[in-house]
This record gives sequence, C-alpha cells and structure tokens, in this order.
Amino acid sequence: MKAKEFTYDVHFNDENDSNNKGFKYSFEDAKGYIDSYNGTNESYFKDYKGGSVSVVCNETDETVYEVEVLQEKRFNYFYNGVAIPKSQFIESVPSNWKSELDEYGEYSYGYYRAIER
Repeated sequence: MKAKEFTYDVHFNDENDSNNKGFKYSFEDAKGYIDSYNGTNESYFKDYKGGSVSVVCNETDETVYEVEVLQEKRFNYFYNGVAIPKSQFIESVPSNWKSELDEYGEYSYGYYRAIER
C-alpha cells in the first residue's frame, strides 16, 4: 500500500484578516515560496507585514511551519567597494536584481554590489 501524499498551502494571518494562496504544493515547495518572497511585496506578503505566514497541510489542516512576515529587506549599496546611494545602484543594475540574491543576501553585478542589512 502506498502512503498518502500530502499537499500544502500557504496561509497569511494578522490580527485583522487571513488569506491563503490555494496551492497544492509539496512541503518543500510551499516553504521555498515563503523563503523566496518573505520580505518582499509579492502577493499577500505586502498586506501582512508583521503578521504570520504558514505552511498548512491541505488534508489535515495542520500548520507545519510558521514565520513572521518580514518588512521589506533593506540593503547597503556599493560601487567598487565605495558606498553609493540606492538611486545610483537601481539605475545601474537589472530591474530583477532582488530575485538574484545569493544565500547570504548579497547581489553583485560588475562593480556594483548590494548587501542585505
């Protein structure tokens, strides 16, 4: 007999409201969605800053992972090792740079660099 495969959804909650995405993801994919977008303005993350986001099993309704929805990430910006204004950095790098952060919260493009605070 094959074990039942569970699917998971992503739920957002704060003191005033709640929403969910309606996903039928694996646990790893649901957690990966949170890890990728928490601290951004993607979807419900922008509406629930300071609230919580969780992975909930669709079959059992059990919350299996929960974290705070973070404020937007903040960065220090550099050109060739010298601090520069955000505006100079933004006009000089590709617009999707935040999706290219490494596991340390850093981004590099030529001599430009952003480091998460």
